[in-house]
Amino acid sequence: MRLYRTPAFLAAAALAVAALPFAAAPASAAGQDYLFDFECAGNPTAPGYTPVYANTAYSASTGFGFTVPLAANACRDRGGDDLALRDFVLPPTTGSTFVADVPDGTYTVILRTGDGIATSNTGATVGSVAVPARRADSGVVDERVVDGVQVTGGQLSITVSGSSARLNSIQILQPVASPTGLAAAVTATASEASVGLTWAVVDGAAGYRVYRSEAGGTAVAVGTVDPASPTWTDTDVQLAEEYTYAVSTVGATGRESARSAEVTATVVDPAVAPPAAPTGLTGAWADDGVALTWSAGPGAVAYDVYRARSGFDPVVVARTSEDSWTDTTAQATVDYDYRVAAVGPGGRSAASSTIAVPRSVQFVREAERLDRSPVAVATDGGVYVGWRLLGLDEQDLAFHVYRDGKRVTTEPVTGSTNVLDPAGTATSTYRVSTVFAPIERWATTEFEVWDQQTLDVPISKPADGTTPAGDAYSYRANDASIGDLDGDGQYEIVLKWDPTNSKDNSQAGYTGNVYVDA
Repeated sequence: MRLYRTPAFLAAAALAVAALPFAAAPASAAGQDYLFDFECAGNPTAPGYTPVYANTAYSASTGFGFTVPLAANACRDRGGDDLALRDFVLPPTTGSTFVADVPDGTYTVILRTGDGIATSNTGATVGSVAVPARRADSGVVDERVVDGVQVTGGQLSITVSGSSARLNSIQILQPVASPTGLAAAVTATASEASVGLTWAVVDGAAGYRVYRSEAGGTAVAVGTVDPASPTWTDTDVQLAEEYTYAVSTVGATGRESARSAEVTATVVDPAVAPPAAPTGLTGAWADDGVALTWSAGPGAVAYDVYRARSGFDPVVVARTSEDSWTDTTAQATVDYDYRVAAVGPGGRSAASSTIAVPRSVQFVREAERLDRSPVAVATDGGVYVGWRLLGLDEQDLAFHVYRDGKRVTTEPVTGSTNVLDPAGTATSTYRVSTVFAPIERWATTEFEVWDQQTLDVPISKPADGTTPAGDAYSYRANDASIGDLDGDGQYEIVLKWDPTNSKDNSQAGYTGNVYVDA
């Protein structure tokens, strides 16, 4: 059997329904919560619950019951470990009203409706709040949570209806008050760092839960507190760091209140000056990482080490009490920047100067040793000159272009590997150089302008042949690819020659040889 609870909002109340494993209902707290287990007469009742049978009529002496009792047999028991959910009563499709005498106030009401072996469809009106009917599959119990239910006149009325209504249990729960007056006191010395919290006692509290967040992070529970002593000291803090706290009340049934207003504490003694910034920071690669050292300054009890990769903001990667530290998580293939700040009771110093520690390993990609493959083509607007950017070139490598021995580019060409030379002619001769300021080197030999827009490549067809059966065949050019076959830096064209009598392996007969030509 499954329990479903899914959030939604209705009128002045919040309605929720979701999927959880079956769980035992919380025990009742006298004078606070009212828990009713709707069951067949004689069945066991869930601990802390009050049994209600199908024919339980309201009376002022008991303070609860149906305004119109159902038939005594209008109930079913499907078995199971959860006594509050295993059995239920069967309200008619026209509806059945259950009332409970409770003090005036605001409550959270939880309805559980469903059937272990059949589908059901149940809705309700809780006080003045309408809860639409919804289907629950076989083996599923819907849990409807309605917050903010107002009770006046000392009585709450709940009408349950639906095409196949089930009513397993009702919980009428008073809200758990949130703590007030949360305050923080900081202790910040060279030997101790703590934040002490205090808040006002909440009547009826069974305990308190303390939440903490750091540097804009998500708040997490960090402590539980006995109800008799609404104080808690956080000793898991560090000098110069900021923490935000909130406290919730845990009620008698285990429900938790909304959290208190937050309070923020920085672990600093305002009467003490921050330490001076560290000086003399150095860093170099060692066998186990990047080894950093710096000069200690007065007033420092610890140091925060910051690390950054190119293009990223620095982050604290360590706090150490020494004037040296080794970054064992540094990657040898990454460039890093480091800086250090001193920490003391008075806070954190300004950061030291930043040092750069370049990578100790430089990967070099394996690539063909190719030339620049320059080309010059006459166009209506001049001569197009293009060349190749090699795989190991920097993306911003600069080039100059020369025509007939004279440079035609006024500025080095970057971000591109082509230019249009308006003054070029079909008889021009070109050459390209690379520029590594201030050094310029030839990148190509001289090359001439193509006499047309395409490059004609002569090919030599293999000789015709005759099969053993006496059938003649010839050759035709087929697929082609490129590759530097002889390592001279220039691509060869690799051409496949197919015989005209070629067949696939599903056909019988002779075929001529297949040749690969470069």
